Amino acid sequence: MVQSVLFFVLGFLCAGFLALMVAPAIWRRAVTLTRRRVESSIPLTQTEIQADKDRIRAEYAMTTRRLEISVKALREKTAEQLVEINRGREA
Repeated sequence: MVQSVLFFVLGFLCAGFLALMVAPAIWRRAVTLTRRRVESSIPLTQTEIQADKDRIRAEYAMTTRRLEISVKALREKTAEQLVEINRGREA
C-alpha cells in the first residue's frame, strides 16, 4: 500500500518536473506567435496608416450616402401618401 502511494507521488513529481522543463519553451512560442499576430495587424508605414484612414472615410461616405438615399425614398413615399390622403378627403 505504501509502495503504491510512493510510486504515485514519484510519478506525480516527475510529471510536474517535466512540465516545468517544457513550460518555458511553450511560453516563448506563444509569445512569439502573439507578437507576430499583433505586429501584422498594426500598420507600420505612414502610407498604410493613410490608406486605413481613407478606407474608413470611404466606408463612412458610403454609409452616409445609403442613408441619404433611404431618407429621400421615405420622403417621396410620405409625399405620395399625403397626396392620396388628400385625394380621399376631396372625393
